[in-house]
Amino acid sequence: MRCKTCDCSLWNCDDARCGECGDGFDLRDYHFTAGTVAFLCPLCGHEHGGQGEKYIPSEHEQVECLGCHEVIDVAKMRVKPLVEGIADAGCDVGGCLPWINRGRDGLFGSWWKTVKLTTFSPGKAGDLVCGGGGFWDGYLFIVSTLIAGTIGFAMMYGILTGMGYDADAILNPEPRQFQLQDNGFGVGGVNDGEIDVDNAVVEDSGFKDVENEDDLAGGDQFSDVVVGRPNNGQFDFSKYHTKMNFVGHMMGRVVAIAIWPFLGALIWAGISHLFLKVTNTAKRPWEDTILAYFYSSGPAAMMLVPFMNVPGLSFIPGIWVIVSFIIILSRVQGVSGGRATIAVLLPFVILFGTLFCCCAAGVAALVGANGGTGGF
Repeated sequence: MRCKTCDCSLWNCDDARCGECGDGFDLRDYHFTAGTVAFLCPLCGHEHGGQGEKYIPSEHEQVECLGCHEVIDVAKMRVKPLVEGIADAGCDVGGCLPWINRGRDGLFGSWWKTVKLTTFSPGKAGDLVCGGGGFWDGYLFIVSTLIAGTIGFAMMYGILTGMGYDADAILNPEPRQFQLQDNGFGVGGVNDGEIDVDNAVVEDSGFKDVENEDDLAGGDQFSDVVVGRPNNGQFDFSKYHTKMNFVGHMMGRVVAIAIWPFLGALIWAGISHLFLKVTNTAKRPWEDTILAYFYSSGPAAMMLVPFMNVPGLSFIPGIWVIVSFIIILSRVQGVSGGRATIAVLLPFVILFGTLFCCCAAGVAALVGANGGTGGF
């Protein structure tokens, strides 16, 4: 049991303050091993045992002393080790995530330790989430993790390009069909037979041959597709894709890195916590649910490995993040795994349910309009 500020032992400290640096601490933020510690009344010194998963006197702020029968603050009870030489074995080391000890382990070292913990031991990480730090610590962690993923994407793009592969086609494979917009084909649109591509000629296109890397009309970068000049079947548009704007893509990622954590905290963590609150099962405030969301991003660091950015593999870290959030939230709020699963997945259910209802309403309105016109 160590101070999160100076790393000194907190055993037998009076008034819930570190004897070295003077910083306050709350024993309820720590996870003790049953039978290894006792909690002493600050008034009479009577020893109390712990209870629950964390083995603490009470989750509440105050409790009645069994010796003097006075109401005392749980946070001010002195923690006494009962097993000789247990040092830090009586509770989780430091009582907080490694990320909080950046001054001791360094920025990368503390980040990497926290990533491993939240990825492979999310249950233990959940016990430490509330052990120290606050909103901005969690925000900096998720931002650091997203930056790592962006570095991995850039590395993958560079590796593919350096090996002579078409990184645009591999990392951005979706835009294969086009639709006339102004005087060019728009990305991702479907032609639907609107344009006679056999009578279209590519003069200034943004398209590149997937098979042989040849540009369509001489020159390296193009912008427009001119319709109306005979193509004579020279170009098979199904073989062409739109070049990805790498710089623009990276700038978009930077903006997303800055904004997404706030949106996720507001929407994803907010709805999850609201569900727990409505069902009267949330044991900790909304801020702790946000921290659970921030630190569950640890598995996203897998994107630092370049090949994890290839379509077909990039979904794995996303699924892992969701599972991590479920487990960490379960431990932070003290709810069952099933209830935590519902809380975490509820925002997705609401999103897809809303989209389905909107689509159904649109189809119903369209059918009604056609029916009305036909009847008229």
